Amino acid sequence: MTTILSIYAGPHDGNLCILQDGELLINLEKERFTRKKEDGGFTQDFLQKAFEETNITIDDIDVLIIDPKTFPRELYTDMLQSLEGIPHNDTGKLFAKPCHQGSGIFLGKKFPVWAIHHHLAHAAGSFFTSPFSDATVITGDGGGWGSNHSVYVARGGFLKSGYHKWGACLGYWWDKIPLYYGVKQPGTLMAMSAYGENDLILKNELLAQLIRHSNSSFSNYSINYGVEKKDGKPVRMLDPKEKGDANLAFALQSLTDDVFTGWFAQAVRTGSKNICFGGGLALNCISNSRAMINSGAENIHVPPNPNDAGLALGAALAYHYYILNNKYEPRYFSPYNGIKYNDADIDEAINYAKSISKNIKVRKVNNDDISTLLAEGNIIARFFGRSESGPRALGHRSYIARPDIPKLRMIMNGIKKREWYRPFAPIVLEDEAEALFEQVVNNSYYMNTSTVVKKEWRERLAGVLHADNTTRPQFIDTNGCDNLFELLVKTYEKTGIPAILNTSFNIKEPLVETPLDAVKTFINSSDYVKYLQIEELCLEK
Repeated sequence: MTTILSIYAGPHDGNLCILQDGELLINLEKERFTRKKEDGGFTQDFLQKAFEETNITIDDIDVLIIDPKTFPRELYTDMLQSLEGIPHNDTGKLFAKPCHQGSGIFLGKKFPVWAIHHHLAHAAGSFFTSPFSDATVITGDGGGWGSNHSVYVARGGFLKSGYHKWGACLGYWWDKIPLYYGVKQPGTLMAMSAYGENDLILKNELLAQLIRHSNSSFSNYSINYGVEKKDGKPVRMLDPKEKGDANLAFALQSLTDDVFTGWFAQAVRTGSKNICFGGGLALNCISNSRAMINSGAENIHVPPNPNDAGLALGAALAYHYYILNNKYEPRYFSPYNGIKYNDADIDEAINYAKSISKNIKVRKVNNDDISTLLAEGNIIARFFGRSESGPRALGHRSYIARPDIPKLRMIMNGIKKREWYRPFAPIVLEDEAEALFEQVVNNSYYMNTSTVVKKEWRERLAGVLHADNTTRPQFIDTNGCDNLFELLVKTYEKTGIPAILNTSFNIKEPLVETPLDAVKTFINSSDYVKYLQIEELCLEK
């Protein structure tokens, strides 16, 4: 039995996992515990949470996987020089050695230590969580280890040949344009694109810069759109009500569609119509779906954590399958890999709630009770089971509601204190997806694809409908969480709608992690959120 501890301690999205003979015991993201969005780095307290949950100690670990470029030097000693000399600028070359082996002392124990190439970790995290034995695996992001794009071929459950390079700098733009123009997150810009129109001049300017800088890492790009700046900050944020603002977002989204379509079309020519996609760019659910449809691909798999928050898991999977040459057997990958909190944790949270407000009532509930509350038009904060991996709530740390509540999108954006134009997404019973959507994208289990809602369903799904009549569904069936599936079935029986609104249970912070986080966020939520489900209990304001 081989137990792997894999740690990613980069400048953002710090995470770790423990993998035992190919089975994921736990996957944790640092931001959930520090309550700082996209928090990077590593602490021993963070690791201790994983050890406590799995009843594993440092003595049980057989292999340590780190990124030596980011891992704190004071936490390990005596690493072999083979880990110090990893090539970071070998762009455009076939890399015969994407993995580097050394040894070192960590927390007083000497380990075999491995470093896995940034893009191999993304690729492994995508393929070895997929339902495919054959696929072409693509990665795309802002950049890591001297490249921002890679392509691998997977056949018969094995990840085979691949290459990485520096190409179209889309990841850099999706990160820097929101930062430069004050819209905070790439998802905000993505949402804004639905309000824009095709501006060929603007799109061609973006395309020209992509071509000009396609072989240069982190060049100084300039998007001279014209938002006035003062003291290095924009005087105003981009706003989709401004035609030019929306057109900028539309142009970037359209160009991303084109690049993804080119990647996917080239991938199909390798002989498989199955696409696995990893890296931060794979969070662009709009381009994922448009490229799949336009490229001739038949199936796509994007894991729940394709961005850097999945690098620890990807590196561990690369070691188990790629380095040890184990055959991967396709299966459904559960995204619920966090800590399972106990009754004492829940009691502490409830006692805190009662100390803040004597009007809070607590009662036992089941899915029939929760589905009744949903059918009656209530918005419910839901805390259930182990937390989701990745940035998107998948029903365990979610606000949920029936999607036909009048003005629901406006209400939900008010609850979450977000921009008025941000869309929401549904959890959908997979067997009913073809009735709701014009084109169903297979394997949409993690809210990483987009589809158009059929005209006859747009009124009943108004709360999860974007300005362009699209939505990004999370399909649920008996392969996923049985409890969530049962809740959807019971709600469908009472509302006639095989979907519920699902959005992350947070307010301008990371997803809630602990029962105490859930209670605090519930108390701070507006009066529209009257109920909080914590496992089999329900708190009512």
